[in-house]
Amino acid sequence: MINTIRPKEADPDTFAYKISKQVDSLLVEGFKIENITLLGASKGAYITLLANANYIKKNLNTVVLGICGEDFIRYFTSNNLFVYGNVLSIYESSDDLGKTCEGLNKGPFIQNFKEITLNTGLKHGFLFKSSSTWIQPSLKWAKNDFE
Repeated sequence: MINTIRPKEADPDTFAYKISKQVDSLLVEGFKIENITLLGASKGAYITLLANANYIKKNLNTVVLGICGEDFIRYFTSNNLFVYGNVLSIYESSDDLGKTCEGLNKGPFIQNFKEITLNTGLKHGFLFKSSSTWIQPSLKWAKNDFE
């Protein structure tokens, strides 16, 4: 597992490129793309989607937490960004920042898309509390269980 903690003020595109190079190194080492999962929360989810759309463009597994919504989907589509592979979106219904990623599902390169809406009442704070409500589905997704 590669676990990279980004600096708070990290440039999203620069960091997305760094992630893509990490994925490339795993592929060179012989890992299969279906055994690689990118996971990010909030700004990290934005970086994860940028890495997927701009650099990796392969059918890997991607899990994003608390990122989307109408403005984000509009930004992605207006910049002709497409997400690839298998995408799991998890967001909290009371969150004012991260909402549904359903609009990403309209891209031609998504093989599997699933979205889970949580109802914890924690708003964007759901990201700061480890919970089986988002950890377990993320682990299943990483194991290619797309149900």
